[in-house]
Amino acid sequence: MSNEAQLTELRRECEEGLVSIALVAPDAIAGAYWDVSPADFLDDDLGAVYAIIGDLTDAGQEVESHAVLVEAKRRGLIDQLTSSYIYRLVCAGYAPANARYYAQTVKRLARTRRIVNAARKIVQDEYATDSEPAELLDRFEAATAGLLTDDDAGFVTFADAVTESICEHRAALEGNARRFGTGFPSLDAIVGGFCPGQLILLGGRTFAGKTALALSFASYFATQNRATWFVSLEMNRRELAERLLADDCGYELRQFTQFGLTLEQIEAINQSCQHYATLPLVITDHPAESVRTIRAKAKLRKSQGLDFIVLDNLQLVTPSDPKEPRRMQLESTSRELKRLAKELDCVVLLLCQLNADAEGNEPDDRHYSESKQILSHADLAMLAHRASKTDSDFLLKITKNRRGKPDRLTLHFDGAYQRFQDPVCVVGEEWRP
Repeated sequence: MSNEAQLTELRRECEEGLVSIALVAPDAIAGAYWDVSPADFLDDDLGAVYAIIGDLTDAGQEVESHAVLVEAKRRGLIDQLTSSYIYRLVCAGYAPANARYYAQTVKRLARTRRIVNAARKIVQDEYATDSEPAELLDRFEAATAGLLTDDDAGFVTFADAVTESICEHRAALEGNARRFGTGFPSLDAIVGGFCPGQLILLGGRTFAGKTALALSFASYFATQNRATWFVSLEMNRRELAERLLADDCGYELRQFTQFGLTLEQIEAINQSCQHYATLPLVITDHPAESVRTIRAKAKLRKSQGLDFIVLDNLQLVTPSDPKEPRRMQLESTSRELKRLAKELDCVVLLLCQLNADAEGNEPDDRHYSESKQILSHADLAMLAHRASKTDSDFLLKITKNRRGKPDRLTLHFDGAYQRFQDPVCVVGEEWRP
C-alpha cells in the first residue's frame, strides 16, 4: 500500500472513530471538542455529525442517535445523514480509550492539509500573477498562521500560575531569576530589570543617544552570556562596531570616523577586542527589514539561543501593507513585535524617533513620531533626552512601567567615547532582582 493510501485509510479510521465514540460515549471525548473542529474533517458527512454532537453538548442536551437525526433533519441534512448511516456509526465498535489518539490524528492531518493547500495556492498565484517572492511568502504566512500552535488551548489554572510566580521569586533569591539587570543599577531599581516577553520602547530625537544606549545594553547583555541580536536599519555594521570599540578600547569615536588611528593603535585595538569572538552578539544591517523577515530571522536565531533583540528603529521597518495609513502601519508593527517577544520569550527593545515638536524640549509621550498608540503595546517605555548634542547629562524618563511607577534618572554620557556611566553606581556593586 502506498504512503498516500495509508494516510487516506488512517484519516478515514480516525475521523470515523472519533465521531463513533462521540455518539456512544460522549464523555470520552469531552476534551476533544475544543481541540478538533468540524472543519478539521475531510469527510463532510462526518464533520456534520460531529458539529451536531458538539452543538447538542453545548446546549446541555443528551447526545444519542435519535437527537442527532432530529437535528440533522432540522438542518436539511437528512438525505446524507440517514438513520442507517448513524446506526452504522453507533455500531462501528471503536474503543473509547482511543479517543484522544483519534482526535490528535484528525487535528494533525487537518493542519498538514491546510499547509499543503496553502503551498499549492502560492504556486498557482505565482504562475497566474508573477508576484514578488516577499508577497508570496507574506500570503503563505498569513494562510498558515496559527496552524502550528500547541495542541492545547492554553488554559492554565490560577493555582499553576501562582506556583510559577512563587518559583520565580525563589529562583531570584538563589540568583537564577529570569529577568536580568541592564548594567545600570539606577535603572534596574526603577524597572526591576528586563524580563523575557517584554516589548520595551526607547524614544528620542536625533542625536539624543538612543543607539548608543541600545548598544550599551546589547554589549552588556552579551557579556552576561545573553544571546543578543542587534537589527540596525539606520547605521551599517561598521558604524556600530566603531561605537562599541570607542567605548571598549578607550579611543575617541572621531578617530574611527575620520580614520585617525595610528598603526600602533590599530594593533592594540585588534589585540584587545579578541573577546568579541566569544560573545553571543550578532548584527544585521539590511536596510529593508519587515516584521515578517525579522520574525523569520528571530526564529532561526532562537534555535541557537536568543534572549535580547534590539531594533533600530521603528520608523524604518518596511510595512506589511504599504497601502495602510502610516499610523496603522506603525501600530501594526509594534503589535507584531510584542507578539514576537511573547512567542520567543525574549526581550525586544524598539527604538523610536520623536517628532519635531520635541526639539530642544524635554520629551513626553505626545512626541512619538506619527503614532503614540504604539505605547499601548509596550510593557516599558523610556524617553531619552539631552539638552544639546554636547550635553553629558543624559535624562532617561520612564513614562510607562508595568512593573512599577513612572520615574526618571540621569546617566552620564561621554559622547566622544560613546560611554555611559551610572552616577549613583558603587564600583563593584551589582543589581540583583
